[in-house]
Amino acid sequence: MTYDTLRDEFFYRIKRYFGPRWGYSGDYSSIESIKDRTSWDDERIFNEFKNSLRLVKSGDALFERDGKPVRKPEVDRLSFPLLSSLLYIAAAEKRLDVLDYGGGSGSTYWHYGKYIPTEKYWTVSDQQHIIDYCKIFFIEKDIKFIEEHDSIFADVFLISSVLHYLEKPYELLTKIDKEHKYKYILIARTTITNRDRLTKQTVNPKIYPMRFPVWFLSRTKVPETFSNYEVIFHWEDEPITTIGNIGGWLFKRK
Repeated sequence: MTYDTLRDEFFYRIKRYFGPRWGYSGDYSSIESIKDRTSWDDERIFNEFKNSLRLVKSGDALFERDGKPVRKPEVDRLSFPLLSSLLYIAAAEKRLDVLDYGGGSGSTYWHYGKYIPTEKYWTVSDQQHIIDYCKIFFIEKDIKFIEEHDSIFADVFLISSVLHYLEKPYELLTKIDKEHKYKYILIARTTITNRDRLTKQTVNPKIYPMRFPVWFLSRTKVPETFSNYEVIFHWEDEPITTIGNIGGWLFKRK
């Protein structure tokens, strides 16, 4: 066990016994070694998702995010880099054409779309049961929902608050780099640190009483994965834990 791991475990145990018992911990060798992990297919998550969309439909919420209804959206410090990147692309292309990978009900579109004055085309790709449910609620000319993203071309491949939850995040990035020709790749709200590290996220029970495997991705390895793209922006916010930060990248095709 390395010094960094020992330090992080020390602070995690202090937090566990003297503070809120949620956050990121561990340095796991595989997802299988996280014995008490929760699947994203858990029915409780989908039920929260459906309940939130019902509130959107009734007008009691503006949109859904992370399975919870959002009534008063804010553009906070975590939002500015993502919004700035979208505005940069919209200004350069005179439109905004986005494939939102794992975008759920399109919360990024509902949150930031009103700030982007150009013509917008927004396609959300996610699991079939999520897509089917969203199609019931949203009939908008600017947004559509699909399950399979490989056949869809857009100017921008957006992956926000999703990449670090994938079992094999670099496999997806390599595929996007080699097999697709998006003009831009926008990675946002992703956990980042000095080296790849697999952790367990214990979620605040007010959101979900669950535990998920989460990667903290290497800030050097992610851009090195792309041979056909160059970095336009890279940002990191204040550390969310002793392990690392929340951040992202905007890449442009060479």
